[in-house]
Amino acid sequence: MRKSIVYKWFLLLAFIFSTVLLFIGIAQNYFFEKYYINEKLNTLKTYMDTYSDLAAKKDRKRHRPIFIRITTSG
Repeated sequence: MRKSIVYKWFLLLAFIFSTVLLFIGIAQNYFFEKYYINEKLNTLKTYMDTYSDLAAKKDRKRHRPIFIRITTSG
């Protein structure tokens, strides 16, 4: 059975693109996994520090004594 050149080129290009995408996916999973995890951890630590500082400031404001001055007129 004869197959056209268009069909052969389509199969060849589909195979090449699939192989390239597979290689990129494996490379990202293998090489960048530690980078992504460290980046997420650093971001989370920054947000947690910011949150704890903000919570401490709000807590200090809540427990600050309030002074009321009573004046008598007359």
